[in-house]
Amino acid sequence: MDQIMVFHGSNVEVSKPKILQNGFYKDFGYGFYCTKLEKQAKRWALTRKGNSIVNKYSYNENPNLKIKSLVAWLRDKFNFFRNLIKDIWRYICSQFVALKARIIQKDKGSSN
Repeated sequence: MDQIMVFHGSNVEVSKPKILQNGFYKDFGYGFYCTKLEKQAKRWALTRKGNSIVNKYSYNENPNLKIKSLVAWLRDKFNFFRNLIKDIWRYICSQFVALKARIIQKDKGSSN
């Protein structure tokens, strides 16, 4: 297995990360949040009061850990909203067609 470098932005140095089982919920729930992008970890660190520290770790894949991908999460959200917008657009179009049909029917009735 290849080692990859991952980064964690914080206001403290975290030499031995621990995955908490309870506490404050983040976007994905409990866990220890890291990224492959050092720049992103720097931005996270800047959101904290006090020091801004980017912790760097060498990571070997561990099948016992559940890794969630922000890209996959965003893709799911994008697809949800894209489908919602399509459904809303279809509804608006159907209402427009129905309204147009009523107007045509009304015009036919008033021209007699």
